[in-house]
Amino acid sequence: RQSKAKDASTGDSRFEKERWYKNIERACNRGDDMGKLHALECLRKMLGSFEPVAVDTVGSRELLVSAVARLENAERLLNDPGRRLIREGALMKRANRSGRETSYQFFLFSDVLIYAKPGSSSGSSSKTKYTIHEELPLMQMKVVDWFPPSKKKEAKRAFQVYHPRKKLLVLCSSREERGSWVQ
Repeated sequence: RQSKAKDASTGDSRFEKERWYKNIERACNRGDDMGKLHALECLRKMLGSFEPVAVDTVGSRELLVSAVARLENAERLLNDPGRRLIREGALMKRANRSGRETSYQFFLFSDVLIYAKPGSSSGSSSKTKYTIHEELPLMQMKVVDWFPPSKKKEAKRAFQVYHPRKKLLVLCSSREERGSWVQ
């Protein structure tokens, strides 16, 4: 937020043309306390128009810890307090060269996509541990869910992942599952 304020003070703001921004700027430029109070009131009105977003940080953290516990040597994933588990599921990955399809467990976190192979069962519990095959940061990733008409058959349930380290064709069990992963 400080960077936005800094940009605004130098006149290099992406909000300069917004009505709410102009109202606040005009009120601040009056130079008196009433102007500042008016600016605060404008800001309060603008912020009050946003819908509140409920975030269950305890539940989200529990899901993250549960997913990481099923991944071998992945405890480091818990070091980022902002990381959340978004989705998990068994999907097929088609090899680019051979065309062979292999089943992986995919874990989509707020900042990284991990896909893993079933490894060992964890002792007394029947939960499977997964061995990480690849870990791809979302920041460098592009996901494409459009295919040319010649690929019509797989287009209904597939999406393509482009990353500097890897290019994947991921196959879902249905169009609905594909939609939930791509959104």
